[in-house]
Amino acid sequence: MSSSVSMHKPTDGFRLPKYKICASLDGILEVHGDKIPFTDPQTGKVIWLEGKGVCEIKTQGYNDGPPSYENILQVQTQMLCSGFKWAIIGKLGPRLKFSMYVYQADPAIHEIIKEKISDFWNKVENDIPYITEEDTDKTYDDWSGNDRGITQMVADYQLADSEIKKWTDTKDQLKDAIRSIMVQENCNYVQIDNKRIASELITRKATVEKLVPAKPQTQYEKFTVKDINND
Repeated sequence: MSSSVSMHKPTDGFRLPKYKICASLDGILEVHGDKIPFTDPQTGKVIWLEGKGVCEIKTQGYNDGPPSYENILQVQTQMLCSGFKWAIIGKLGPRLKFSMYVYQADPAIHEIIKEKISDFWNKVENDIPYITEEDTDKTYDDWSGNDRGITQMVADYQLADSEIKKWTDTKDQLKDAIRSIMVQENCNYVQIDNKRIASELITRKATVEKLVPAKPQTQYEKFTVKDINND
């Protein structure tokens, strides 16, 4: 038996009233006939597609890699709301490169989504403010007596950080001094011993005005070491 795939755009969103969550889909893909194998370009894993699935379209001219984690959470939410077991993200990247990525419904992620949504509505309905990093004091585990070499590593880290800042300032000061002398001598290019020094004014050609594509929210880890102020 042969297989074919059709797609249509839904006119209504998919809702989970219990969790007060709704998801709209760019399209619904439907496999007619036998299952269709789809190889995940990231993992090489073959996922068999049957029945209906989510279709999500992304245009990301700034990102030539796979869809972002936010995109994956989006289709997982769409699968949670629709009950579909698979999703495909079609992504148009830089230089009009088009790729398709397949995802299976992940119950573990769905539980996290439901937990976060429930927490959101609890705060909204009970007028509980979201507390940001700047608004709260953090509780630190006291590792006194459990050194494991961290004390020396922290001291070295702070020393390295201090040296980087000091030498960065020194580098900028020396660069300004060298450029000042070259300006006084009306020279843009100097060779001294085995060094070539250039101080150039680079002019880039003007470009026409264009829309800059939106960028998704990103996350990063923040690592800090600060001295404790007992004052």
